[in-house]
This record gives sequence, structure tokens and C-alpha cells, in this order.
Amino acid sequence: MREDGLIRKKWSVAEGRFLTDSGMLAPGQFELIEGEIVFKMSRDQLHIITITCIAAILSTLFGSQSRVYQANIGIGEVDEFNDPEPDVAVVRGVIRDYKERRPEPARDILLLVEAANTSVASDMTVKAALYGRHGLPEY
Repeated sequence: MREDGLIRKKWSVAEGRFLTDSGMLAPGQFELIEGEIVFKMSRDQLHIITITCIAAILSTLFGSQSRVYQANIGIGEVDEFNDPEPDVAVVRGVIRDYKERRPEPARDILLLVEAANTSVASDMTVKAALYGRHGLPEY
């Protein structure tokens, strides 16, 4: 129970994925953060342009096959209550290395990018702590 006295349901990754797979939640519009289903920031024109520019720069630095866009980065496989989807993840190797498996956060993720306008506060606190807990080297 929280300080407001309300009792909340803590959702698991399996439950969140079931809700998405069954069509109750739209794919790509929600993330599971600390057991709560959180609406993702809307993809307005500024966000799209920002991610496109970041992706172009990262393509130059890491090669076009190293990026994963809004992809599950494997935290949900090792953390029962978190399944974030960053805007861009740079993975070790090439994208096709992950055809049969999700990246392992501490081993395979080189860099994560969250483009934020309205979610800066939570991205710099809650998500930064979450990514750090899972050994992600750069966020």
C-alpha cells in the first residue's frame, strides 16, 4: 500500500505481455516499469525527428546493423516487474544476432537512448536507476 492508502496491483512481465498479445493493450504504447503499466510518451513530430537524427548519428558511429529501435532489450527476461522499451538501443554485434533471442542487458547492450520532452524527470530518475541496476553501461 502506498502513502495514499490505495492498494494497487503490481503487474508482472508475463501479465503485461499477455495483455498486449491478447489485444487488451496496444503494442508499443505501454511499458512495464516497477510493476506499473505506464503510457509511453506520444510520438509527435519533434520526437520522430529527434529519434531519426539520433539514429542517423549512431548509424555513422556504430554501423547500420547495430541499432534496435523501440525494441525489448531483455530486461523483462531477468526482471519480473520491468519491461522497458527505450527509443534506441545499440547492441553488440548486428541485429540479426538477436533473431532467436533478446539481448542480455549487461552483456549485449552498448548504449540506450530515451528521447524525452514530457518524461525527462522519470527518465532521469526511475529509468536511469532501472537501467543501472541491470548493468547497462551507457544511458
